[in-house]
Amino acid sequence: MVVMWLLHVVLQAVVRSSHQCAVALIWPALCDFTLEIHFRFNVIEMTELELLDQKSWEEFLNAPIAVLMLSKSDCLACADWTEELNIWFGSDTVPENVRFGTLLLDTPGIGRFKIAQPWVSEVDILPFNAIFINGERVKEWAGGNLSLLQNRLEKLL
Repeated sequence: MVVMWLLHVVLQAVVRSSHQCAVALIWPALCDFTLEIHFRFNVIEMTELELLDQKSWEEFLNAPIAVLMLSKSDCLACADWTEELNIWFGSDTVPENVRFGTLLLDTPGIGRFKIAQPWVSEVDILPFNAIFINGERVKEWAGGNLSLLQNRLEKLL
């Protein structure tokens, strides 16, 4: 019983610390054998919604394919859209080569973004979404609509 409990504790610690593990457990006081355990497991990287700021927006937009969501910190529709996206990111239907990010328009210090992207001054409905390919805005729409996002990405990929 003590051996099984100790094995459980050690395995939990090893799993938390590494993706590929080899563990040798020796208990000379408890038994006269060496227990070796070898295992591998894969970590699934989930797509995430990157929170952009004055330092990261430019590199993000210049990615091969980037989906930008414009938002404000007090926008309830934006919070709902963010939640819907995060649920979708947990599925296996998200394209692997697409980056997703959000920029809060009420964040201090994003004046350079607004100057570089003058079309933002015409945005009057949030959330507002835009798809960029290598820095060029190719699609845009207002509101949170997952099927619309999926359809537009499918056409571009």
